[in-house]
Amino acid sequence: MRGMPGGGNMGQMMKQLQKMQKEMEQTQAKIEAENFEASAGGGAIKVVSNGKKELVSVEINPEILSDGDVELLQDLVLTAVNDAISQADAAMSKAMGKFTQVPGLF
Repeated sequence: MRGMPGGGNMGQMMKQLQKMQKEMEQTQAKIEAENFEASAGGGAIKVVSNGKKELVSVEINPEILSDGDVELLQDLVLTAVNDAISQADAAMSKAMGKFTQVPGLF
């Protein structure tokens, strides 16, 4: 389309968009494959989440169970899981942010 403002080439723009989409998909897959570890209670609870926000593992130090404080255990697990998920979110946002900063796209 030669009549486009700025002398743009629609075919070239489509190629650039396809390239960017492929790079976005690769970046997303990379982050989804990463693991994010978080802990709570001074390391009494350790969790690992992947970039898809799926819980991969949970480690509970048996010593924390000795006092029978179930509410504390629940709070520590929630804290660690939420931290790991937040780390995954932050990593994805940072990685994908470079695609939203394309000059002249919009």
